[in-house]
Amino acid sequence: MEIEKKQEGNHLLSGIRSQYGQAEFILALYQPVTKSSRKLTVVEVGANQPTQGSNSCCFIVENHKCYLIEANTDYAEQWKRLNIENAEIYNSPIEYSPDGLVNALKSIGIEKSFDILFLDIDGGEYHLLKNNLTYRPSIICVEVDNGFPPNIKYVPPTIQHGMDGGQASSLSTFLMLQSMQYTYVRSFAQDMVFVSNEMVTQILPQLGPQAIVGIDAYYKYAAAAIYNPLPVLLNQNDEKPTAGIDFYRKKIDSLLWVSQPKEAAFLYFMLEPWFQILPNMLANRSESYGRTLLKEVEDFRKSYFHMMLTPILAP
Repeated sequence: MEIEKKQEGNHLLSGIRSQYGQAEFILALYQPVTKSSRKLTVVEVGANQPTQGSNSCCFIVENHKCYLIEANTDYAEQWKRLNIENAEIYNSPIEYSPDGLVNALKSIGIEKSFDILFLDIDGGEYHLLKNNLTYRPSIICVEVDNGFPPNIKYVPPTIQHGMDGGQASSLSTFLMLQSMQYTYVRSFAQDMVFVSNEMVTQILPQLGPQAIVGIDAYYKYAAAAIYNPLPVLLNQNDEKPTAGIDFYRKKIDSLLWVSQPKEAAFLYFMLEPWFQILPNMLANRSESYGRTLLKEVEDFRKSYFHMMLTPILAP
């Protein structure tokens, strides 16, 4: 009866996909390995709910060994109730300290070399990975702040929770993991996939005849994964039409906070052409939405325009 319950738990996860297809993409990279019947070891830090965009489900269904770390007690209990034989559930928050990731991996008794690490805890990912000198997963899938253009470096000044200011830009994450001997492969919205340098040749056949990795792949895929400002500005709830402007205000303030005025200026002037066409793009939104949003845009311009000119004009 116990075995039947565990098999039922696995069956319930069948068909549940990761949020943007990143987990299925990674599983496909391992196709030659899984054909040989070797079972993968997967660690997901920030496992979320089992029925909503889980990175682990496709691996669990294929009977790979999964270790799921989730701080939210309700989410962890949802996983535990499935009683899955090949998944261990740990209901504990990761420490926001330099050794936070290392300590979490030690606590579950994982080997120093394992297959896949998913790291999505809504802030702190950059510092936790950078300070991990003990464990070396073959593939890392990490969440970044894709509100920054792909040519802007931004690293949060402290290890902090929060998607606003707590996550590094895609470029900073790319450079950090490159220095740790990982090669960039693909972006899926805010999730970036990296493969250890020693594994790159093994995954190239799965990428197809036109395979690109590293900086060439970054130019192509990371740039395409950055938020498009127009939907950010136009597709907010009626109750909060200024949420998109607030989003970019936080990005600029974060760059100014870490003394990067030229990067802040670049981001501002990247937004300016979108502001200029915005009045012509509001036909499908209410008059109230448009009026409130356009007023906030003007306030945004008044706050930053002259401030942004200074680093551009400085010798």
